[in-house]
Amino acid sequence: MAVPTAAATTSAVSAAVTATAPVIVQYIAIRRDLLKTLKWTFGSVATQACHASSAAIWTFRKHPCTEEYLSDEQIDRMHKVVVEVRVLVLFCIWSIVNDLVRVGLFDDWI
Repeated sequence: MAVPTAAATTSAVSAAVTATAPVIVQYIAIRRDLLKTLKWTFGSVATQACHASSAAIWTFRKHPCTEEYLSDEQIDRMHKVVVEVRVLVLFCIWSIVNDLVRVGLFDDWI
């Protein structure tokens, strides 16, 4: 009888986790005016988005969803969704947050 290799075992576990575990998503809102009006470079905007994503993960590192998002079982299932904020009006950002809270996709924001 053949003994399964570590790679085969890892693949089997990953497949089982993928089939049963919920997907946890981090949403990142990017202000369009940074590119269009303020003339930031794409690299600057991308850097700020990466920083905000890392800061949110660090800030909420003890939150159960963050702990699950960073778990060994989820490492290949990390999902991020980037949304564009077209206007610099605070209530628009709050609207996104409220919509995500209402549908149960969001419970904290930074």
